[in-house]
Amino acid sequence: TSESSFRTTRVSPMEQFELGYRQVWLYAMRHYPLMPPDPKTDAKLFANSNRAKADEHTVCEMARLAYRLGFRSTEIEGLVNRSPDRAIAHAALLQARKPGIFRYDPHIFGLLVDRIIECF
Repeated sequence: TSESSFRTTRVSPMEQFELGYRQVWLYAMRHYPLMPPDPKTDAKLFANSNRAKADEHTVCEMARLAYRLGFRSTEIEGLVNRSPDRAIAHAALLQARKPGIFRYDPHIFGLLVDRIIECF
């Protein structure tokens, strides 16, 4: 009935899927400016500040909505269990250095993310 409230109604499994799909789609349309697609690069530890990033809170909330409506996948479950604070700290580290010039040590990167989270 709204983004923050739900109403339970008995419907067939196909109707449940259709209604759930529409609700997730409407959420995506309301919040699409906050969810640009991820860059398609394999060098995830290179700094890159030229591209807009998806708002982690919005993406995680969309996954929670999909999960609550009965949708299941490893990607949805990963987003439901992901910490927006961790993702924000991860992005901050990657934006702090010029692209292509600096590369974080993969063994230390997680520790740096943890240290930033402690500041929140």
